Amino acid sequence: MNTVVISGRFVYEPELRQTNNGTSYIYTRVAVSRNDKNRTTDFFNIKIWNNTAKFVSQYFHKGDPIEIRGRLETSERTDSEGRKSTEVYILVDETSFCLKSAERTEPTVAETAPSMDMVQSVAELVDGEPGVLPFEL
Repeated sequence: MNTVVISGRFVYEPELRQTNNGTSYIYTRVAVSRNDKNRTTDFFNIKIWNNTAKFVSQYFHKGDPIEIRGRLETSERTDSEGRKSTEVYILVDETSFCLKSAERTEPTVAETAPSMDMVQSVAELVDGEPGVLPFEL
């Protein structure tokens, strides 16, 4: 199985281009932060085609977060001096919006955790004895 899912940010403005036969595409890079103590960042080349490319060019910009689902592909090239190289890139099948941290509206854990008053009220409703719960916390 060849499946890749990453969440990152556009390194460059995603520029919509056309092949000679009019097919839309974007070739760019996405930066993905590792979850390690050194805060290492990896950079991945990505190719996006057709309607997905049009969608990305319309709604995403340099620095915007994006989730990408696709597969790894390789392309071999030979330069004018006869040197061979292999490029690895992600061929994008699907994209999703990711909220910027300033745009997140979901409550934090502290805001959703039940207070002791709420726990006490639940206990009283269950069996009428304050401070005794029918389950363990």
